[in-house]
Amino acid sequence: MTDIRYGLQVLTLTYIAYYYASCLQRKVYSSCEGKVPRELEDQSWDLETFEKSRRYGLDKNSYTMFSLFYYTIVWTVGLYLISEECLQIL
Repeated sequence: MTDIRYGLQVLTLTYIAYYYASCLQRKVYSSCEGKVPRELEDQSWDLETFEKSRRYGLDKNSYTMFSLFYYTIVWTVGLYLISEECLQIL
């Protein structure tokens, strides 16, 4: 049972770390609306291309956050069911 608890703790900490990183990335995508960053002006990015790229990044970030949440729930339920099944066998 303690192995399952450690697995759930690692799963939870991993989820929190990935979620935090995704939130930071989303903040960066959102803060650049309507302007091309200085770093990309030298590479001749126009505003339309940058906005398409930014919106794609926001959509990808939304999908990543949703799928991360979904798979964390699936793994948590799976680990819980496995632990319950193992306790019944013992």
